[in-house]
Amino acid sequence: MGAKDRLCNQPAGRTQTHYHGCARGPGERTMYRHFLLLFSLAACAGTPNKDAGDSDSDAISAELITCEVLEDPGFCWTSAVEEVYGCFATADNESGVMSADGGTCTFDDGTSIRFDNPPPEFGSDDTWAFTVLDPTGGECAKYVETATDTEAGYSLTVDSGVYDAVASLTYTINCADGTVYETGDILSLFECDFTKVPGFASTGTVDAPNLSIWPVPDGESTMFSCAPAE
Repeated sequence: MGAKDRLCNQPAGRTQTHYHGCARGPGERTMYRHFLLLFSLAACAGTPNKDAGDSDSDAISAELITCEVLEDPGFCWTSAVEEVYGCFATADNESGVMSADGGTCTFDDGTSIRFDNPPPEFGSDDTWAFTVLDPTGGECAKYVETATDTEAGYSLTVDSGVYDAVASLTYTINCADGTVYETGDILSLFECDFTKVPGFASTGTVDAPNLSIWPVPDGESTMFSCAPAE
């Protein structure tokens, strides 16, 4: 079974899963965007096998990304995601209501999300960009996604710093403490638990968005869900 087959042949559930061109099942529509899509395209194009430390510049020595690194509960990206989920600790994360102009979503405790652009519709190539504000209006977290034909990336800004994950011909994760993880052996990551690789799952529409950032912390599911404006 090929790498794409392993991704497409995940157990079917209640939701329709749209994942790297795979779709199945009745019910809600779910959009996953994941670095492994770019990996599969790069692999088909003949991405060079490039180990960490073989980059054009050796100014920063990168540690190798492996499945063990990604699946470590203490990995920096995982910890950063936990900080983002923590922004909703005092809110009912299912209680958000969109504003009439679609620019914000406000929760029962006063926590809010300010969208830099409208939440992406299912199946679109639009990207997520938003800031989570605490009940006093202070910035708790910022999430920005970028995507082109040759590169995809996510950036998290939380109290502990800025974390970036970028995939092109190599896959690089930059931690807030300056540690850099990288690999050019893209196909090896198909063997990892894909729910531990940076990505997201999104359901709903631009008027009623729903989002989970991966890896989802233990005991959590949806990071936030917003109902249409009343």
